[in-house]
Amino acid sequence: MRTPASQRIGTGHDLTDRLLAIPEVSAQYGKLLKELAGTAFSKDRRLTSEELLIAARATFDAADRRKAGKLDEDGFADLLTAVFPAPKFGPPPPPKGQQ
Repeated sequence: MRTPASQRIGTGHDLTDRLLAIPEVSAQYGKLLKELAGTAFSKDRRLTSEELLIAARATFDAADRRKAGKLDEDGFADLLTAVFPAPKFGPPPPPKGQQ
């Protein structure tokens, strides 16, 4: 049985490991995973193309402030920010035992 992504530690990707070591980022990531698992997947735990299109349409509609059916530059930037939020960079946490 595979370990859920929210419980994996030591992915081998230093940036990912450092980001997930930040409590706020880890909490936000866990929340996003729970939301996706609870809403994006059907009962058989598979994402259908229809479910993906519904989620994409909702995200597009949220970015389309004028309700024109198309996005201007600011709307497109909002859409990208919703899909790919900016990471909260900062110094890495201190090594365990050195606090």
